[in-house]
Parts: sequence; C-alpha cells; structure tokens
Amino acid sequence: VLNFVPKAKWSKNYYNVFTYRRDGTYEELTDVTAQIIIVLPQMKLSSDELRSKRSKWCYLLRNAVKINKEKLSKLKWTDEDIFEKMKNILYVAGLTNKERAMLDEAKKIEMDYKAIRYEDTRKAEERGIRKGRKEGREKGLVATAKKMLKDGLNIKTISQYVDLPQSQIRELKASMEKS
Repeated sequence: VLNFVPKAKWSKNYYNVFTYRRDGTYEELTDVTAQIIIVLPQMKLSSDELRSKRSKWCYLLRNAVKINKEKLSKLKWTDEDIFEKMKNILYVAGLTNKERAMLDEAKKIEMDYKAIRYEDTRKAEERGIRKGRKEGREKGLVATAKKMLKDGLNIKTISQYVDLPQSQIRELKASMEKS
C-alpha cells in the first residue's frame, strides 16, 4: 500500500496486480504468486461511487486521517460487518486523550462486570446441577422404595436399603394403597 505515486510511468489505477511472466514470450509463470500494489493517491472515487469491498477498503485507508466520527457515520456501507473493526479503529483514533482515557476506563469496568457475571452464572449452574442431582437421587430412591413395597418387603428393611425415613416410606405405602 503506497501513500504516494511512484516516479516511474505508472497506471492511473489505484489497484494494480503484477504477475510473473517469462521475458520475451510473456507467458504467465504462475497463478499463485502476484504482487498487488495499491496506490492510495490514485483512489479518486467518492464514497457514493464505491461498489466493491476492495474499493471501500481503499477509500477508508486513503481517507482514514480525514474521516471523523461524523463523516464515518454518514458512510452507510460501513454498517457491513467486515468494516466494523475499521470503524472502531477510526473512532478511537479521532478521540482526544481525555476521551480515550474515559473509554479505556469504561472498557475496564465492562470487563470487570463480564467477569462477575460469568462467575455468578458459573455458580448458579453448579447450584442447579447439585439440586438436580439431589432431586434425581431422591426420585430414584422413592421409585426403588415403591418397587420394594410392591414386592412385600417391610418398611424397616426398605428404610435401611434406600436411606429414606420410615415415615416417608409409610406415606408412600398409604398413597399406593389409595391408588
């Protein structure tokens, strides 16, 4: 990327692709290697004339120093995702030292907030997993106790094997007898 026009005879194009060709026959030697030279002063298109991503990038590079927040927001095509990082760079470059310090502080606060939110979420997930395991274990014990009651085992024996209080097993037996 050149920010000047070379002294040698030069094309009026801002985007130039140079390939390797054999001397004399001009046979192209490879389709893999090429030099692309962008001559920014040759980029004369206005923001309304830009059609390709390449021309938009070259426009931004050529005018980066001149583009301020206001002008940048008027370029509708910069809403494309591919230009988001460039917009942010140009935005920050146009800030005063005081504004930049405030932005850095805001980013620090945001990162702290995200870290706290992440930790809170992680702890909540752990609590949920523990609670779910406990409920699942209890449901499994109740189901086992019901099977044992159906097989005619006594309440004391069932209580010893499934580790449920005898009162709960009595309640299970009563509800099974009702239904």
